[in-house]
Amino acid sequence: MKTHTNFSSLIIVQVMLIFITCFIINWSFFQPHLVLAPFTFTVILIIQVITLIQFIRRSNKKLSLFMEWIKNEGLSERFSKIESEGSHKHLNNAFNEIIEIIAHSRAEKESGQFYFNQTLEAMGTSIISCSDDDKIDIFNPASQFLLKTKPIKTITGFRKKFPEFVEFMLSLKSNEQAIFKIEIGNSLHMLSTKCVDFKLQDKTIRLISFQDISNELANEELEVWQKMIKVLRHEIMNSVTPIRSLTSTLIRLVSKDGHTRMRDDLSDDTISNIFTGLQAIEKRNQGMLSFVESYQTLSKIKVPEFTKVNISDLFNNLATLLGEELKTHNIRLASKMIPADIQINADEKLIMQVLMNLVKNAIESLDRTKEGLINLEASLENGSSVIIKITDNGSGINREIIDQIFIPFFSTKKEGSGIGLSLSRQIMRLHQGRISVHSIPGEGTTFILTF
Repeated sequence: MKTHTNFSSLIIVQVMLIFITCFIINWSFFQPHLVLAPFTFTVILIIQVITLIQFIRRSNKKLSLFMEWIKNEGLSERFSKIESEGSHKHLNNAFNEIIEIIAHSRAEKESGQFYFNQTLEAMGTSIISCSDDDKIDIFNPASQFLLKTKPIKTITGFRKKFPEFVEFMLSLKSNEQAIFKIEIGNSLHMLSTKCVDFKLQDKTIRLISFQDISNELANEELEVWQKMIKVLRHEIMNSVTPIRSLTSTLIRLVSKDGHTRMRDDLSDDTISNIFTGLQAIEKRNQGMLSFVESYQTLSKIKVPEFTKVNISDLFNNLATLLGEELKTHNIRLASKMIPADIQINADEKLIMQVLMNLVKNAIESLDRTKEGLINLEASLENGSSVIIKITDNGSGINREIIDQIFIPFFSTKKEGSGIGLSLSRQIMRLHQGRISVHSIPGEGTTFILTF
């Protein structure tokens, strides 16, 4: 402001002097005794005009240099090094202050860019950034290492090497996570990918992050199989061991010295014991048959038929179907939805099966609770994810077994098949969702369905 005032004041003073000189020249023409005065003041006027023009030119030159510095952002020359006098000194100081601000801002920007680049270099997660003009702006070393390729600059070039992966990347919705199988070299890899879209200076940027989770999936699958085999072995041994023992006992009852005993040699008690043993074998056979049927149920889930489903309808149907059972056990069922008209894209029958199983589990956990309560809650998170929570105030789940409850055939109930929660997890996976659990022993359990 001070520079602007000094500059304007000097211009005004010089213009006023020119005006005064013009007035004097005009006045001197009418004074006969002042013969040389008009010519003298005319020369002074010319000098004043030239001085004003030079002053403005010098100011324009400095302004031009300043704009050139901003344009190039690499000019090392500083205005303080240019000779100046009068108000131009203040003008240079003002320009230098602005240059300092720009230089500081540029240094911060370069530092941030350097930090960002170093982070991308060191990051173990693969990052690819592309824009709607076919350019790939980021192709970090982790991406190059995983895909076994050099940096690629365009989507077109990337598509030539990995056509299916590129189509998959471009088909992802913003904030969507998905698994993609890709063959790199001679091996198959499972990539966990996530996409984020955003605007940057009128350009749409798509940021794709992905990781190879093949080893993690293999380890998790192996762990699940080991736990499942343990449960299967337990179930099979529970049936085979008594059958083997009973069979040996029956053989001893109907044989003597390695030969079959005749009917007349069998007493009524022996025949009764044989009949009882055969009934026990039949019962265990039925148990094994039920076990096989449970396995078939688990392995043959129908393909979901997706429709728009109102959460309120699901909750109301649950209350109707389980009303008598809830009343019998003196359990209160409460529901809440935010917003009230929340919907999901799902197979209504399959999701109803999941909710029925979870609510029935909650009812069983409330067997010894005086004032049993089951809360059904539905909410919308991040504008896209629907969360359904089934919470009870029952006995909770012990920490020792909470990581096993989704394993097929694992059950803490004597009459339980152990497929309910495993079936629920498979149904949620078919809906591209997930099921999780949080429990505090003695306080209650919450199952969370995320769509």
